[in-house]
Amino acid sequence: MRTLTFYTTAGCHLCEYAAEMLAHLNQQADVTVEEIDIASDETLV
Repeated sequence: MRTLTFYTTAGCHLCEYAAEMLAHLNQQADVTVEEIDIASDETLV
């Protein structure tokens, strides 16, 4: 199984769109999606 790291944040319409695409990918392939909110991670702010 592969893991994909998805950097996202609240209120980002492009992030919401990407999350939908990743949900489809998760259903069709052996992929785990790890979401990281960049606003709540001190190293990414």
